[in-house]
Amino acid sequence: MATLKTVQQTNAPRRGRRYWFRVLRLAAFAVLMPVIGLPMLFGAVGMWVLTHPACGGDGPSPGEYRLPYREISIPASIGGTYRGYFIRGTRDATIIVPPAYSGGRGGMLHEAALLAQDGYNVLLFESRVCAGKGALSLGYSEVDDVGDVLAYLRQNSDDIHVNMAKLALHGFSSAGATSLMAAARFPEIAAVLAEGGYHNAEAQMGIDRPNGIMIGLISLGARIAYRLGTGIDSALLSPLDAIRHIPPRAVFLVYGSREVSLNGGEQEFAAAQAGAVNPARPPRLWIVPDATHGSYTYTVGVEEYKRWVLPFYACALLDQCAQWDALWTK
Repeated sequence: MATLKTVQQTNAPRRGRRYWFRVLRLAAFAVLMPVIGLPMLFGAVGMWVLTHPACGGDGPSPGEYRLPYREISIPASIGGTYRGYFIRGTRDATIIVPPAYSGGRGGMLHEAALLAQDGYNVLLFESRVCAGKGALSLGYSEVDDVGDVLAYLRQNSDDIHVNMAKLALHGFSSAGATSLMAAARFPEIAAVLAEGGYHNAEAQMGIDRPNGIMIGLISLGARIAYRLGTGIDSALLSPLDAIRHIPPRAVFLVYGSREVSLNGGEQEFAAAQAGAVNPARPPRLWIVPDATHGSYTYTVGVEEYKRWVLPFYACALLDQCAQWDALWTK
């Protein structure tokens, strides 16, 4: 019996350094995976939710503002169509109002109606998520949608004809970013008014220069999720780079004095000024007193909002600049 026990002890497997090294590696992996994976997952989920919102709904129709209109269907370069409204005005100029974030075709009517009531042709259309076309890119891919609208205005079966030399973009929030990037891409855009957008999406979200390992992991997860969800690099979301290429065409930036993105708007304004070559019509920035994101008409009132916005379009599109110039000489 003693001999058998001795043989069994002798034949027992020896656990050498390689074995224990493998155990330590597995233990380290088990500890580090949650430490690395959870922050990345947190950033990825946040970005996925941001780029995959539900449709904001159609909103009101122009008829609720007592405006004559027609429903239109805009062919999309990515397939299918975008539903929209075309409001015919009395002026020989057209303002395109892209949807803000996940808005429907009537989501911006509270401002678009003011433009239409002043006699401009106004075209509104729905966001990608409302049209069932997948994720939002937060502004960059939506520039292609503006291109689809331009193609529709050039030629359509709805017998809608406009002066293609007198086109403007009016965008709020992510659509403000879209409007600036679209104006830089499409030279037929004569003027752009951008409200409350971001100057650089990565900087706005704090993922451009992560402070510390944990924020770096969150940022990495967000970038990966954005790439997987949209097919593009989040570094492309930079109206600050685009705005330099718009002047001497008219640029008007609108930000609230209490708006988080105001500092970015001031950077955009400086970049537009640096690119301006026509000092007679320089880029302008209106900082709306006490306003937060999107509260411009509610904070200063509709009439004060119109006093600043309508002269911009009159000057940029119709060369009627007396009121616009007077705003900046006081």
